[in-house]
Amino acid sequence: MHAIAVAASAEQLGVWAYLVVFVLMVLAFAGIPAIGALVVGWASVLASQGKLNIGLVLVVAMVGAEIGGMLGYRIGARWGRRLLERP
Repeated sequence: MHAIAVAASAEQLGVWAYLVVFVLMVLAFAGIPAIGALVVGWASVLASQGKLNIGLVLVVAMVGAEIGGMLGYRIGARWGRRLLERP
């Protein structure tokens, strides 16, 4: 019963909050100056208030960080030399 109550209360902000966490984590780990820890902290506060599910927040943040890290690596491998040598 408790898991059902948590899942029902996590729908207050909807998918958009999880999408924001995902996109900001991708940007933070791809090299765009965004603070990933702040994003996770913000989402954790919302989860503590019952507006988000903490388990889902952590999974979305982890997947976003991994995808952002791989994206940053690919950008560096392809255009890194040109970006560093640019005046």
